[in-house]
Amino acid sequence: MSRIGKLPIILSENVKVIIDKDILSVSGKNGSLSLNIDASVNVKISGSELLVTPGTDEKFSLSMWGTTRT
Repeated sequence: MSRIGKLPIILSENVKVIIDKDILSVSGKNGSLSLNIDASVNVKISGSELLVTPGTDEKFSLSMWGTTRT
C-alpha cells in the first residue's frame, strides 16, 4: 500500500478542480494545470478533498496510484 496514495489532497477555497473523463484540471490564483489520469486509477472530489484510489489490486494500478497522487 502506498503511504502517499492513502493521503487525501486538501483543496483550498480558492482552488477550482474539474474532472472531465480522464483529464484532471486544477486552477487557482497562480495559474492552471491539467493531468491525464490513467485508466487504472480513480480520482474523485469529496468536499474539500481530492481522493486518489487504485482501480484494481494489480501491480501497475498500485504503482500509478502513488504516482498520480504525488
